[in-house]
Amino acid sequence: MVMKSSWKAIGNRLKYLRLYLGMNVQKNMAELLGASPSQYSNWENGLGLIPVDAAVKFQGLTGATLDYIY
Repeated sequence: MVMKSSWKAIGNRLKYLRLYLGMNVQKNMAELLGASPSQYSNWENGLGLIPVDAAVKFQGLTGATLDYIY
């Protein structure tokens, strides 16, 4: 189980990888993951935890490991 106090750090890693890929708009990543833009924004801002199924998609898009994401 991921502690709520870690959500912000996870969000920072999501944001870093999104920007590294040249996606300047959260909406683009949200669409690729099948999430709403507000839901994805919450993940990046540490207000929610990215679910495992979305993290696996994120892994496929970015090459990041689940260990890195979480």
